[in-house]
Amino acid sequence: MTNFLRRTIRFAHVAWRAAYSLTEYGYLRLKLGRSLSYSERAAWLHRCCRKVLPHLGVQVEWHGRPPTSGLLISNHLTYMDILLLSSITPCCFLSKIEGRRWPDYGLIVPLGGTIFLDRKNPAALVRANQELGRLLAQGILVVLFPEGTTSDGSSVLPFHPSLFHAAVESQIPLTPAYITYSISEGSLAEDVCFWRDMTLLPHLWNLFSKRRLQGFVSFGVAERGFRSRKEAAERMRSRVMVLATHTPASEGSSTPSSPAPNNHDKAEGPGPAAVPFTDRTGIDASL
Repeated sequence: MTNFLRRTIRFAHVAWRAAYSLTEYGYLRLKLGRSLSYSERAAWLHRCCRKVLPHLGVQVEWHGRPPTSGLLISNHLTYMDILLLSSITPCCFLSKIEGRRWPDYGLIVPLGGTIFLDRKNPAALVRANQELGRLLAQGILVVLFPEGTTSDGSSVLPFHPSLFHAAVESQIPLTPAYITYSISEGSLAEDVCFWRDMTLLPHLWNLFSKRRLQGFVSFGVAERGFRSRKEAAERMRSRVMVLATHTPASEGSSTPSSPAPNNHDKAEGPGPAAVPFTDRTGIDASL
């Protein structure tokens, strides 16, 4: 299949799936006679992502046990991270406010319960922490990308501690996760990661030309009992970097170096190395 035809088919699938998902959302509102709760929104977005990824040639594999509540802390490479994580488990997201302006994404993801952040506005950060606290109190899994931006995947950037406040205050468990990708043609940094001054539509047009994209997610062990936001941010970053060593390296990428974990830290449940990368969803066999 030619690259142009593959791109065209995939763009058509995205447009069709977006229209279908919005129709489903409207039907659910009419059926329930009210706005959807955050848990219902997360379940709706989960269904949307599971259905669209196979048509985009995306295969998803994960390692470890995905959490169902608390705060999921992950590195951030691209807008595909949201589709990847939501296809694995129902969740809501904290996302930068710029995402509201992206076609389709800026319409569908907010309906899925996303909290948008304006990191330049201190008052907005306070409101975001309050909203985050309400979601966590309802037992909803919320995904946080504390690097504050995307990267080329060669390292895990420092974590901003400001949005750890609600979880630390309420002793909500924090689960680390590490995301990376493997692409059939091209490189992780230039063809998958959405960073620097890249723009969405040209990036998508190029990405849709690739025959297959494989996403890997490694889930760590939930922890709680942090004394401060700074401690939570530093320890979670350390855990994410350690998970990178258990995740298949992407073609053309390097694995971030991993600092040694603190021996006195206590974790809940089995370690991530106990489960191989065998769970998967979304294999595209036709494109």
